[in-house]
Amino acid sequence: MALLNVKRWEEYRDFFQLWFIRYFIAWFSLVPLIYQVLSDLPDRIEISLEWTKRAVPGIVFDPPTPLVLNLTLPFTWQLLWMASLLFFAAFLIYQLKCPMFVKKYNKYSDYLSYGHDPRHLAWEVSYLFEHPDVEKDKFVDRLEIKKYIARTDQIFDTNKVEIRQNTTSFYFYHNGVPYEFSAPVRHDAPAEIKDEAARGVFWEIFGRYSALDKAWRATIQSLLVSCWTIVAIVLAQYVWAGFKLFLIWFHDIAKLFSPVVG
Repeated sequence: MALLNVKRWEEYRDFFQLWFIRYFIAWFSLVPLIYQVLSDLPDRIEISLEWTKRAVPGIVFDPPTPLVLNLTLPFTWQLLWMASLLFFAAFLIYQLKCPMFVKKYNKYSDYLSYGHDPRHLAWEVSYLFEHPDVEKDKFVDRLEIKKYIARTDQIFDTNKVEIRQNTTSFYFYHNGVPYEFSAPVRHDAPAEIKDEAARGVFWEIFGRYSALDKAWRATIQSLLVSCWTIVAIVLAQYVWAGFKLFLIWFHDIAKLFSPVVG
């Protein structure tokens, strides 16, 4: 079955950096330990209030009603733990399979913040071509249309990076055709043109990495959908428990205002 509408890697990067993620990880880690510690406690604990009869000497009180502590949760904690397990599995797959380029440079400003030499893009393109699963046809076609790479007459045995006075060039073969990519891109153009070209090359590299491993991205998406479905069930349980308490309270209030019969 075709994998449709699968989110790209950069969308998961933003999601897994949200602040509430730590609580899911904490729940997954701590709940088994807490359950082991508290497993022998009863669901209901009664605390005697006999000591309150001695609060006012000489005055006799009726036996006070014991204080009852109900230790049952208003939701099924096992379901919430299962949701955290699914979430942890999705997070682990993301950490292991998301390309480092996407995790490191989620946007062009992230790339600039590292202060790379403008020549560094030539190395990034060379790293991209070392990856066996990258859509190289699409990458080369788009860069050739934008005139960021050019075919060359230079003969070389294997893909290589060559450092020159003004540029660093990556020479590579694609479908038997020799190409040259040089950085800074359009090094002899005005600064704004060079920056626009560098930005364009960055996003082309980013796009090819972010499209990798569709099956793993679909797995993460399925795990997260299952996780949030379970969370919705737990939330519904919690809301229903609160609603039942509200009904009890409302019934008690109604009895106070109802007319006395007989």
